[in-house]
Amino acid sequence: MSQLPDPLPSTVPELQALVRDQAAHLAKLSTDKDTLLSRVKRNEETVNNALQLHLTHVHQEKAKLEESLASLSENQVERGAQFEKQLKELRVRNDVTPPTEENYQETIDSDDMGNIKALAALLKERVDTQEALIKKLKFELEMECGHVNILRADNQALRQLTVNLQASAEQEEEFISNKLLKRINSLKKEKSELLLKVEQEEEAITSTLQKKLRQLQKEKVDMEIALEQEQEFIVNRLQKQLESLRQQQGLTSPALGPVKKWPPSHSPSSSMSMIDLAPVSPGVLEMLKAEVNSLKQKLLDTEKEYEEGATTCRDLYSKLREEVVKLRQQVGASVEDIDKTYPVVLPVVVGNGNGRG
Repeated sequence: MSQLPDPLPSTVPELQALVRDQAAHLAKLSTDKDTLLSRVKRNEETVNNALQLHLTHVHQEKAKLEESLASLSENQVERGAQFEKQLKELRVRNDVTPPTEENYQETIDSDDMGNIKALAALLKERVDTQEALIKKLKFELEMECGHVNILRADNQALRQLTVNLQASAEQEEEFISNKLLKRINSLKKEKSELLLKVEQEEEAITSTLQKKLRQLQKEKVDMEIALEQEQEFIVNRLQKQLESLRQQQGLTSPALGPVKKWPPSHSPSSSMSMIDLAPVSPGVLEMLKAEVNSLKQKLLDTEKEYEEGATTCRDLYSKLREEVVKLRQQVGASVEDIDKTYPVVLPVVVGNGNGRG
């Protein structure tokens, strides 16, 4: 860049030419300054917009990076504010209206060496000021470019961090999904095993109840047979005693004929009616009635024991059924196929037992 020679030219034409060069150079410097200021402003706006978009994008993707990005944004805003402040100060300094080309031309065309020298000194001072300002602006522009490069590097690092976080999140989601699938498969297996165990317990309970029911029915039949045999034995014994008594009373009661033997198949009511037909003494009759009543009472006791056993079996079946229903409800199985009272596999046996009782 050309500098004003020192000392100043001694002739007027040379001084006028120097003033014209300085005026042209000053106009060029003013244009360069405006261009540079516009460029710096555009760069600043571009950087601010890029940073704002990037900060918004990172804020949406990862909330953990909000603080760091917010701090960068605040720093950039502060630097922008400082730069705006400096620009305003420069504009205030340059608010003084510089001399126009006509004023320059009038001063140059005049023969007043003092005015020409004063104009040349003023132009030289303004050129030095503008050069210093341009150097300062260039330095600040370089600083801003370096800061932009730093922010770009930070932006790239943040993007890489975002990618790494996304990959880590995907791996964690895959691990959790695999773990849940294994857990679901394990639960399905446990459910199947529990269902199988419940079915086995149901079969065992049903089999046990059926065995107990058959045993009770068999015991009832055996007791009825034993009771009939005992009744037959007692009636035969009483018949023999009656015949013996009749033989002893044969002289006093000759009209009595021989008594027939007691038939093997009978019932207490028929025995009582047949005994009542024979004329016997009141003592023997009372003894026979007492024996028959005793046999009836034994039969009633036997039926009562059978009913108590059947009631116990029903209660046991109800409790076991409640447990089976709870187990099936826990595993989500159906309970419609469970009988409410007795299993449906022995309806005939249960009916015969009740009929005999």
